[in-house]
Amino acid sequence: MRYIKWVLAIASLFLTNSTVIASQLDDARALYARGDFVEASQLFAPLAQQGNTTAQIYLGEMFKEGKGLKKDPQRAIEWFKVAADKGDPIAQNNLGSMYFDADGIPQNFQEGVKWYTLSANQGNAAAQCNLAFAYLLAQGVRKDLTIALQLFELSAKQGYPEAQYNLGYLFWEGAVVQQDLRRAVNFFELAANQGDAEAQSQLGTMYLSGEGVEKNYATAFKWSQLAANQNDSVGQNNLGAIYERGYGVPQNYAQAIRYYQLSAKSGNSLAQNNLGYLYYYGRGVTQNFAESAKWFKLAADQGYSDSQSMLGEMYINGKGVLKNYPEALRLNTLAAKQGDIAAINNLGITYWEGLGVKQDLLEAERLFRIAIAKGSKESENNLRNMQKK
Repeated sequence: MRYIKWVLAIASLFLTNSTVIASQLDDARALYARGDFVEASQLFAPLAQQGNTTAQIYLGEMFKEGKGLKKDPQRAIEWFKVAADKGDPIAQNNLGSMYFDADGIPQNFQEGVKWYTLSANQGNAAAQCNLAFAYLLAQGVRKDLTIALQLFELSAKQGYPEAQYNLGYLFWEGAVVQQDLRRAVNFFELAANQGDAEAQSQLGTMYLSGEGVEKNYATAFKWSQLAANQNDSVGQNNLGAIYERGYGVPQNYAQAIRYYQLSAKSGNSLAQNNLGYLYYYGRGVTQNFAESAKWFKLAADQGYSDSQSMLGEMYINGKGVLKNYPEALRLNTLAAKQGDIAAINNLGITYWEGLGVKQDLLEAERLFRIAIAKGSKESENNLRNMQKK
């Protein structure tokens, strides 16, 4: 009888202690969720020291991000490893990510793969997705597209939005697997319905152009707006285009400029190019070639061929910039290498008129004919005029 009472007392003590730990953990999580990171760390620390795996992971994350504690990648790794060595899949995935991202520590793909694999084998969706990338990009393992796709699919079936988006992207791009736009849309929708901004903006783009789906401006607007509300630059640019052209909404240049600027300031080259055109032609704004050149240059510096050819033409004509034939030649050459028709035509003009280069009518004709083969009526006229002289 005494033995039974003693066992019951021990069990009661254990349950009481467990209840206290659970309560402290809940309090710490609530503080963390509110952004009270210093107070949260003070509650997590003793729990982590006592061996609580959840607290150890939180503490590792706080050292990693510098939330409530001084950023210390090494301490983060120490706490993640304590939990990971006990087999926790979240800690294992976090540890793998630190080695891949080289966040304050030397990059080590092999070590990262080791931890991703341990986590993925326990069914952790994030680790499956991360490991898929490793096989796709041959980072720490030999490239294996079959394994990569299998891992993406395992992760996606668990509802992991990043894996769903990545599968959508692979089927949309068609470089790794056979292009299948219908499947791409299905995967994008799965991710988008969970709030994935990249998937939302991709769907917005596809519904705008009718790529893989029937063109639908209302649906394009819906997905683009959801993405834009998360500061996604592609979604913002899509909204700019919708308002500029009046796709399913009244044309509104003020709104178009607003969304283009939000996107452009985030570095989106297409939005920068679109702003360049609005200022160049004075659509919804006072015509301003200098402002146009500014936006074209930002996009051109990112390799956007349309902006390179427009800016190249502006340097030829001295619109918004000082005439600069060498710079015009450089920009048009860059754009022409990407197959930009306007740039090829500009180069034809450059050699026809000897703008900063020795006049070469044969080279000019060659370039005009390339542009004509791509459908350039302007080059057709230029060639005809050149041959008359």
